[in-house]
Amino acid sequence: MATPQSSGSADVNWDAAARAGLVAGLVYLAWQMALYPLVTGGSVWDVPRATAAILIGKGILAGPASFNLGVFIVGLLLHLTLAVGYALLLAAMIAGLSRGTAFMSGGVFGLVLYLINFYWFTTAFNWFTRARNWATGLGHIVFGLVAVGVYLALRQRSEARAVAKLTVVRGDAPLIYTGPERRRATSMPGAWTGPERRRVQVIH
Repeated sequence: MATPQSSGSADVNWDAAARAGLVAGLVYLAWQMALYPLVTGGSVWDVPRATAAILIGKGILAGPASFNLGVFIVGLLLHLTLAVGYALLLAAMIAGLSRGTAFMSGGVFGLVLYLINFYWFTTAFNWFTRARNWATGLGHIVFGLVAVGVYLALRQRSEARAVAKLTVVRGDAPLIYTGPERRRATSMPGAWTGPERRRVQVIH
């Protein structure tokens, strides 16, 4: 019977998770800025402005929505910081899971994140209630799926690069290349390769 394809080891690649958070955060921001005006009738700049108001204060929401570089940068930086934090948490949650389960977990994670942010978080920041709709909920699910997909792809590429970095041992014998494969070298007695890519000890 076929077994589910694993998403990788139980170890978390934090660098890959952080970069996946940045990518997923940008995808979500583009999603919101595209759909928010269509669903609510608001301005495209309401999205970063609402996020920036968490740090700057609710006063910036009083005037009509328009582009403000400073407000946009604050909103963008805060949004991406939160996205990276969420992706780090998600990467830890899916460690060791099969690919299918990892993607399902990403979707559920995004949905739970939406419920927390727009039904609990709004008790302190009530201006986010206007974005409480199907588009925002679906956007959070997309965020989780993108974060998982990018993370798994980056981690796989990182592991492939590690495999490609072969150790070269020089001696009287011909050059011997070792990789992460756990096997004994058949051509030369005493040569052994292990998962840590250790230097081969050759017995003459």
